[in-house]
Amino acid sequence: MSNEWFYLEGDVQTGPISAQQLRALAQRGQLTPANLVWRHGLPDWIPAGKVHGLFTPPPATGARETPPSQKMPPSPMQSARFEKTPLRDQAQNQPNWKEIIAHRRNHVVLIEHSEGLGTGVLITSDGLIITNKHVVEGATSLQVSFANSTTTKGLVVHQHDTMDLVCIRAAVHNAGHFDIATDIQNEIDAGEDVLAIGHPHGHKFTSTRGIVSVPRQRFGKEYFLQHDVAINPGNSGGPLIDRFGSLVGINTFLRKDSRGLGFAIPADTVRGYVFRILTEIRSGATTRPSDDEILEAEEAVSPDTALRSAVMSFDGEHRELKDGGYAITATGGHTALAFIVEETFVCCGHLADLHDGMLADAPLFHWLLRQSDSLVQAKLTIDKDNEIWVSAKRFTAGLDATEAFSLIASVFHAIETLGPAVHNHLHQAYPEYFDLNYGE
Repeated sequence: MSNEWFYLEGDVQTGPISAQQLRALAQRGQLTPANLVWRHGLPDWIPAGKVHGLFTPPPATGARETPPSQKMPPSPMQSARFEKTPLRDQAQNQPNWKEIIAHRRNHVVLIEHSEGLGTGVLITSDGLIITNKHVVEGATSLQVSFANSTTTKGLVVHQHDTMDLVCIRAAVHNAGHFDIATDIQNEIDAGEDVLAIGHPHGHKFTSTRGIVSVPRQRFGKEYFLQHDVAINPGNSGGPLIDRFGSLVGINTFLRKDSRGLGFAIPADTVRGYVFRILTEIRSGATTRPSDDEILEAEEAVSPDTALRSAVMSFDGEHRELKDGGYAITATGGHTALAFIVEETFVCCGHLADLHDGMLADAPLFHWLLRQSDSLVQAKLTIDKDNEIWVSAKRFTAGLDATEAFSLIASVFHAIETLGPAVHNHLHQAYPEYFDLNYGE
């Protein structure tokens, strides 16, 4: 294994091949001194011209191939390497997914900006992150959050020419990360278990598991890893991990109107892209933004932006209201309103009307109070028109898209679970009233 080589043709990694095969490519002119090559034991990709004897006649029989003539600068990916032995329950001979998740979620980030949110993978200790291009599209500054609830800012460093990959840098140091040189798995078979970590619909650091469906599925000129892991908007840019905790791909898209059809960019393609970026940063061809540059470009997520991002993350129909805010009709048919008024974020949904004959019924109001107490974030309210609503509110200071999404979700949950109970109770207690407007 240690003598097997890999080389880059553009951004495509090829290999493994033997040293003799690599030399044959060089002798035939299919490999130039400028091509990047790598093998196990090297800290990073190096120009093929630095491999001794590669572009000269083969050494005499019995001579040993010498190592590269010049030692490369230390790679930023040489720290905090993950154990290559599988994390598994020895008694059951099964992968220890609980331990894998606890370890790897610290190497995953939440990325938010004015147009949406997604997931990223830390690949260096000083804050370089790989994610999808479509995750950061339209952003000038990014908010990056970690599993320990710390938050910082980030900027785009480099975008892949053809693949849905981008590198950003967050203002962070000494971060645990995936070591792209060692913590990846290129060879994986159909049927093997894999795990995704991400933020589906804003639910932070969610883990879902499935299997590899097809290791190399072709779309156009590119190959993807097809899997059946449950991924949703918000998982884009996040890691797909095997039973050893190694990276096997970066989740990039799923087929709409289908189930169990997810696709990830293979880990070897990701590694080739990362090594290219690191090489360009060292040569000066790509600029790595400093902490000061990142913080100077800070663009706070406004409450209006947080509201829009949260609303657009919901499946269903979204309609802008004339006076501001949105009407959200979920796939189940229920509708909620989300808007900002007087520096307060509000989400609410209509449950029923109270008729005049009900207003003096103290037991009814006691019953409604008990129902409201069973809710967590949302509460029942009665407006001046004697209509029952379920609503969730908070001040807009510090509001982000994920919290706005959580509040909206709490309202929909209350509508779906408590709504039928209120509706049925009122019909049973007051059968003479048949024009209740529950659900409208």
